[in-house]
Amino acid sequence: MKRDTLKSRFLWITGCVAILIYPSLIGLGFGDIFQLGVDEGYELIKGWMVSEGFLLYEQVWNDQPPLHTLLLGALFKGFGPSTVVARVYAALFGGVLMVALIALPTKRGNLFAGMLVLFFWVMSPDAMFLSASVMLEIPAMACGLAAAWLVFVWGGQRHWGWLAAAGVVMGLALLVKLTSALMLPAIGVEIIALAWRGSWRQGLGVVLRRSAIFAGGMIVVLGLAVAVIPGMTATLLLSPHFSEATREETTGHSLQWAYLLDYPGMIYPALIGLAAGVVFRAWPAIRFPAVLLATVAVVHTFHHPWWGYYIVHFGIPCAWLAGQGASVLWHELVEGNLKTGCFCRLKKVGYAFLISLMLSLGGVYGMSELSATMNVAFLRNKHTETNPEIASLLQYRDQTRWFYASNPIYAFYARLHVPPELVLLPRKRFWSGQIDWDEFVTILGTYQPEQLLLNAGQIEQPRWRAFVEGKYDIVFNNGRLIHYVARDLLHADTQPKTGAP
Repeated sequence: MKRDTLKSRFLWITGCVAILIYPSLIGLGFGDIFQLGVDEGYELIKGWMVSEGFLLYEQVWNDQPPLHTLLLGALFKGFGPSTVVARVYAALFGGVLMVALIALPTKRGNLFAGMLVLFFWVMSPDAMFLSASVMLEIPAMACGLAAAWLVFVWGGQRHWGWLAAAGVVMGLALLVKLTSALMLPAIGVEIIALAWRGSWRQGLGVVLRRSAIFAGGMIVVLGLAVAVIPGMTATLLLSPHFSEATREETTGHSLQWAYLLDYPGMIYPALIGLAAGVVFRAWPAIRFPAVLLATVAVVHTFHHPWWGYYIVHFGIPCAWLAGQGASVLWHELVEGNLKTGCFCRLKKVGYAFLISLMLSLGGVYGMSELSATMNVAFLRNKHTETNPEIASLLQYRDQTRWFYASNPIYAFYARLHVPPELVLLPRKRFWSGQIDWDEFVTILGTYQPEQLLLNAGQIEQPRWRAFVEGKYDIVFNNGRLIHYVARDLLHADTQPKTGAP
């Protein structure tokens, strides 16, 4: 009992450190970095536009669930729109995920296993980078793991309330991003394994009742969201990702399995851990991450597009399998019932070698990956106060009502409103047929934005080129981005004034 109490206290302390201190450090260290992740601009501009009173879905086009954006918008409204606020908010989810990756393996093994899983997660590709980014991957997966933890708690206490709560949290995870559904097969297997009792008929009945409780919690949350958020439809959320047109257009963006071999520090320790769990019959300890890894592999094999940051979907189960497997091997090395003799000693040497190999692979490649991502964050991303593009935009801010940029993060930093229908213009919106260039130019013609900031070479489409060249002049061109200002504004009598962000 004393040992369990100490373990529980240590988990609470670790959780407080991860959830409170970690986000604070992220806010201080990453607050002024221009952009962390290719899609961060989408989330920042959506949150700011919502905080400015624009309605999600009804006005602001959005192909993602609403929860993350609504919470971020509320924070911007309360504390002001800044990347410090946004990244502290994002890092809170990163802290939750870290705590979950300690607590879940500890539930099935021991605290040592949980700490090993945390080590392999921190060393996973893009793990810390995306934990500081305002993108949706980490929040969605963190909420999914929180739901899994509640299922694990139900497995020990058997009160239906834990299952209902797990369903509610899973529903919230789906309202962050639909990729959290990757957790559902593993959670389903856990419910079956924990609920099954007696004969087939009896066991099936228990499983169905327990599954209905979990599903009921999800349905209540999702139903309430549909009822209170006008404009959010299944077509809007699913079509850009799953339509046949999107699938045809993204055949060149599918997962290549050889790509995973570029991450030996993630893949090989996980395979060794999986093998150790199977050989030593530690199935309850590896069941959840094994099913999750299989789900991720199948989904990303058949569904595309594949984007590089989806690697964290593999990183979570791989870290869990590696940490749990290393813990199993350590137990066999230290406490295993091995008789004396040459063969038994060789087995001990083999276990020690495998543990060392796993830690070395995870540590060496992980540190290399961590160093590379930090260099990207701190060296290649310009800090906001020294960004020349933003400085150019601010010269005309006071005379600007509407603005459009290829990368919407510039609208966030310059505090310039984007036509709400064009806040998000990812490629999959064109691929799925939800917009085309004619409609895009028509919308711009309706709003007549005073400023444009476009990628060089972006206006190759004829009507788009005619619109830009007919109404705008270039005031800034660095070879990568071109800043256009409406000719009427440039020729006005008033001189441009410097705006304040």
